[in-house]
Amino acid sequence: MSDKLETKDDHKDDAKRWLDALRIAGKNQHDWEAKSEKIEKRYKDERTEAENQTKRYNILWSNVETLKPAVYARTPKPVVLRRFKDRDSLGLQASRVLERALEFSVDAYDFDDVMNSVVEDRLLSGRGIARVIYDPTMGKAEGSDGQEYEEVAYEQVLCEYIHYKDFRHGTARQWEQVPWVAFRTFPTKDELRKRFGKKAENISLNYKPEGCEDDDEQFKKAKVWEIWSKTDAMIY
Repeated sequence: MSDKLETKDDHKDDAKRWLDALRIAGKNQHDWEAKSEKIEKRYKDERTEAENQTKRYNILWSNVETLKPAVYARTPKPVVLRRFKDRDSLGLQASRVLERALEFSVDAYDFDDVMNSVVEDRLLSGRGIARVIYDPTMGKAEGSDGQEYEEVAYEQVLCEYIHYKDFRHGTARQWEQVPWVAFRTFPTKDELRKRFGKKAENISLNYKPEGCEDDDEQFKKAKVWEIWSKTDAMIY
């Protein structure tokens, strides 16, 4: 897939199409999101002052905490096996390399924290989401002609937690028929410049974190939807 940024100025028709698609998807899951919010508040025991006067036992919290270890108890151990158990020393060594690479990938960051967040969302809202991302670190190198160029100095594959409110998808009866999925992120201005270059200057910082005042410009972020379209094999 190629990666491009759609803006109202550059591609008005495409931008309108995707904005309409996101709006429809958001409308379709609005009631479910509202219900999930109420369940979360009940789980966290966020009650009003009047409700706090009544002694109650939070059975939802108790039930969820009991189910969590049953769904995800410990960090999984990768196992890579050959499909055919014939005398193939090269295949055997390749499977061992893959298995060790997976073990390192899981240990290189807090995999359990991602999975625990996914499990909690699954038990409360009915949907737990994580996605796999490729994270390269670029470094400087010098070619044979003396010119500097960028090359991958380090690379890793990570699982990233996605809150259920920051995920939308196209309408379909079965998952394999879903035409597109979208992930919402909240990048800072510097993060926008790093990813989109000069186009980042046209993106407004219209998201204020909780507690942020109107004049706290340094804390404001943008709301960006990253849309993976299976129909035209593009990332918008």
